[in-house]
Amino acid sequence: MKNPMGVKKVKHNNQEDFYEGSEQLYKYFSSVKLAELTDGGVVTDFSDIADKIRGILALEGDREARIKAWKDSGLVEQDVVYDASDWEKSKNDFPSLEHSEEVVNTSVYKFHQAAAYHRCYVLKELLSQHGVVVY
Repeated sequence: MKNPMGVKKVKHNNQEDFYEGSEQLYKYFSSVKLAELTDGGVVTDFSDIADKIRGILALEGDREARIKAWKDSGLVEQDVVYDASDWEKSKNDFPSLEHSEEVVNTSVYKFHQAAAYHRCYVLKELLSQHGVVVY
């Protein structure tokens, strides 16, 4: 049966897509880190960690097994703790700001603005370029 809308089907390889995304994020954050280093520090080249990343992405397991693989890899900080409620609670500080326009300088506001922009871009521009239309 012919596709009635002429939309092409796109096949994804999640491991390869996530690997490519990991590489691009690593390169971006490395360039930011290099710009901040003033003591001659060195950032590891992605090719030095590529095999570890591929191994982690190939792991089939539940969430806890994948988290353990990342932690055991030596690629992530062990003491990093993320608590989404702390982030969301920071919005509770808005009423205490002297001027409402001060909100735009907060990290939580900037994040929500960026997320809204990204969502709109993905749904209305990026996906449509690949024949996926979201109404």
